Amino acid sequence: MIIEISTKQLTGALTKVQKTLPSSSHIPVLNMIKICATDSVVTFTTDDSKNSTSYEVPVGDGESVSIEQEGSVLVPKVFMEMVKKLGKGVRIEVRNNTTSDIGKLIKICSTDEKINSQIELQGLCTDEYPISISTNEKPTLTMSGAVLTSMIKRTVFAASTNESMAILTGVHICIKNGSLNFTSTDRHRLAFVSTKVDTIEELGNGIVVPASVLDDFSKVVNEEDSADLYFLDNKFIVKTGCMTFCTTVIEGIYPDTSKILVPKDQAKYHFILNRKEFIASLERINLIAKGTKRSAASTLTIQPAAESILVEDDNSDVGKIKEEIFVKGLIGEVLKVCYNTEYMIKALEAKTTPNVHFSFTSNVQPIVIRPDDEDDLDYQIILPFRSSN
Repeated sequence: MIIEISTKQLTGALTKVQKTLPSSSHIPVLNMIKICATDSVVTFTTDDSKNSTSYEVPVGDGESVSIEQEGSVLVPKVFMEMVKKLGKGVRIEVRNNTTSDIGKLIKICSTDEKINSQIELQGLCTDEYPISISTNEKPTLTMSGAVLTSMIKRTVFAASTNESMAILTGVHICIKNGSLNFTSTDRHRLAFVSTKVDTIEELGNGIVVPASVLDDFSKVVNEEDSADLYFLDNKFIVKTGCMTFCTTVIEGIYPDTSKILVPKDQAKYHFILNRKEFIASLERINLIAKGTKRSAASTLTIQPAAESILVEDDNSDVGKIKEEIFVKGLIGEVLKVCYNTEYMIKALEAKTTPNVHFSFTSNVQPIVIRPDDEDDLDYQIILPFRSSN
């Protein structure tokens, strides 16, 4: 294999695939990056046995890559840092290693005339590397990359990090009645978002995709590209632009969360407030609890006469703080609700609208947070807990 590629394209491709490069695997080939050059494209792939990412750099893409000889090789991790130091472009030549049946000798040099550097790395042949799953079939659905990443960001934060509840460490994805639904919960909070999609296929029982993997994916996807989604056996595949991402779904049955939501018209308490103003208030309150061993908690007291809510720290070991926030559309009597401050901040940060709508039935029933311009297509739920005061 002999290729020349611009450093910008090379480092960009390596950045896209590095999230699924394991820090250390007992399978030697998985600790390496696969580079495959055909007559029209150079493909970079990483695989950690459960998740894989491939990124293609086509020939003629701004004349930044040329292929003199086709071939493939597995390169060590040090390759990623080394090529960043080689100026504007890199020439890579791969030859068989005469001292090893499976080894490859990788010669790397800069195409920049100002850098006279010759590097040799030990590589491996690709015979033992996992075979990528084909996506030649028609995708289950195609959607905007921006919408997909937005749905991921609005749900992954509510998934559990407790591996003993493996099914809750993922995001439940299903297709029902022409809508794509994402749900996540750790039993103390829940995030749900739904969008209409153009597909006749149904995925009623859905699949569960690891939340941490989806979070990593959302950070490298180009939101300007469309996204093809494939649901194949125990795999979830997303192809967007030049990148293909594949992950193994979590086995098990996701709990039914449909009955947790209290419809707006059945809630006894309602108010609308400025989202950023409330986040700023909660962050100030959260500072009081930092450095203590207990979970950050605060209380919200509805004050109908003043058309406001009073937010305060709950039983802090280091001090007290109270803040009054004026609200709109307040319905309900005086009531105090205690909740996890960090959960509330995360839920509000997942929203994008200037104002958010709060509704609940009592101080021990779920707190439902919606954008003020939508109903039940996008909401977060936080379970309150009893205050010691």
